[in-house]
Amino acid sequence: MHPFADDNGRTGRQILNMMLMQAGYEPIAIRHDAGSTYAGRLEQWQAYGNPVPLACMVADCVVREQDRIGKIVSDIRRGHPIAGHARGIRE
Repeated sequence: MHPFADDNGRTGRQILNMMLMQAGYEPIAIRHDAGSTYAGRLEQWQAYGNPVPLACMVADCVVREQDRIGKIVSDIRRGHPIAGHARGIRE
């Protein structure tokens, strides 16, 4: 998201994460390999007024993050170390 004409999107993503956290969700990260997909979906919204593709991408990120956290919690409950999960944050 680019809420201001002269920014690079970080502000919009921070606003998005603030909104997610206020709704009880964990913050998300757009995967590095999804950059061109994100840009294309953002353009569809900005140029054509169609927010659905971007909203679906954000929803997928939310689900993936909730699943990741659920796995960490499950591993902790089973007594498994969580060090291996740090790699998943950047993926």
